[in-house]
Amino acid sequence: MMETEMELEGLTVKGFKCEKCGEELFNPWEAERVRKVLNEQVKARKVAHSLVVTLPQPIAKLAKIKEGDKLKWLVSKHDLILSKT
Repeated sequence: MMETEMELEGLTVKGFKCEKCGEELFNPWEAERVRKVLNEQVKARKVAHSLVVTLPQPIAKLAKIKEGDKLKWLVSKHDLILSKT
């Protein structure tokens, strides 16, 4: 096995890859870091007459959202889904 970097849920993590069969194993600490990023909670804040939610940088990177991108909301019961337009 040799050390390598690979993607897990769109984020780069360290792991190991077998040179013979190509099997990849994630470093468990790195996989835990990705899990925490994807399960991170944010709070809604009031700014003027609106509620604002910030998008953590790792999530923005994962979704390939950058400053100036246009986004749209989908609302389903109590769930909100944010996507690029």
